[in-house]
Amino acid sequence: MKKIILILLLVALSQLLLAKQIRQNQQTETDDYQAEVSTIVETSCDRKCEIKNLINTYADKYNVSAFYIKRTIECETHFRNIQSNIIRNGERELSFGLAQIHLPSHPHITKEQALDEEFAIAFMAEQFSKGRHWQWFAYDRETDTCTHGYQAIARTVDN
Repeated sequence: MKKIILILLLVALSQLLLAKQIRQNQQTETDDYQAEVSTIVETSCDRKCEIKNLINTYADKYNVSAFYIKRTIECETHFRNIQSNIIRNGERELSFGLAQIHLPSHPHITKEQALDEEFAIAFMAEQFSKGRHWQWFAYDRETDTCTHGYQAIARTVDN
């Protein structure tokens, strides 16, 4: 009986280790793909392309995922430099810019800074590097979808 239990435990442990290895391999493939994408240099582009280049620059600087920054901005604002359209308690939310920086949560940041595209991207990258990606609600990393009342959209970011 003890041998059967031991064998079952060993089988269960090997399955757990195999599952962990599969997840690590998938993450490595994702990281490799994202690294390859971030090294692409675009020589001439429109505003959205320039924004993506800034995202790549600051993602590299802060050693974070450019993919997650792009997807978060896509879900938050569709790459538009706007004020939030969310109404709470009859008032429009005071979140501004590509990164939807919530000014009451960051009183040291001015509205002008939040609307500055480069500042907003750098701010988001820095926050991601500190593990503070939870500040942005529109993008769900687990499902790779736009959420929380935001229109779910197909992946349109050029990766």
